[in-house]
Amino acid sequence: MNNQPGETPSTWPVGQPAPSGRPQASGRQPEAARPEEGSPPGGAKGVDERIPHAAARDLCRMLRAAATAALPPGAFLRRDRGDALFITDAPRIDPGADRAVRLNAAGFTCAGSGGLLRLWPAEIWLTRLEAATPDPPDDLCRGLFRFRGKAPDGASLKLFALGMRCLDGGEGATRFDRLLRQRAAECLRENAMNPDDPPRGGGLYACALLDHELEVQHR
Repeated sequence: MNNQPGETPSTWPVGQPAPSGRPQASGRQPEAARPEEGSPPGGAKGVDERIPHAAARDLCRMLRAAATAALPPGAFLRRDRGDALFITDAPRIDPGADRAVRLNAAGFTCAGSGGLLRLWPAEIWLTRLEAATPDPPDDLCRGLFRFRGKAPDGASLKLFALGMRCLDGGEGATRFDRLLRQRAAECLRENAMNPDDPPRGGGLYACALLDHELEVQHR
């Protein structure tokens, strides 16, 4: 395939509808809060705009470093087994701190319960990745280049978290690729059928860049 930026690859499988939904409104999440079904919690408030642009291969290290720097000494940071990227016991280590504010500034949204916090990469990480990659590296990225710079919805943020877990050493790269292609096909189809509605699919270019990096690493 030699799709140009903005063209639609012809081989995306169309399966079950991918999860949908938009992030909740911006604001600090209390530790007892839970994200709405189908979406991570609301967009991070007070994000540090100094978070740099980064290629996909560098994001994993940068996300871990950013999260670790916002945690108290002795707190663990592990890959989440659910739909978040990381999980930490920071509230148990330092229960009096307003940890969500620091994590928001580091570029994460969070939700917690039982003394644990689950972390999702906020929109700024997708924005920085897309800005750092103006030249699509493969056919899938070229097909999804049209979504570059568009605000991601909740489903794209969850999908991005899954891709980052895979880059961090977790399992699920094949599942991530399948879900990405399903969601791309769904968004392109719905956008074509409803041209007067706000287009869906923001964040898919960033997810495609993660998919490309996973493919490169598994060659």
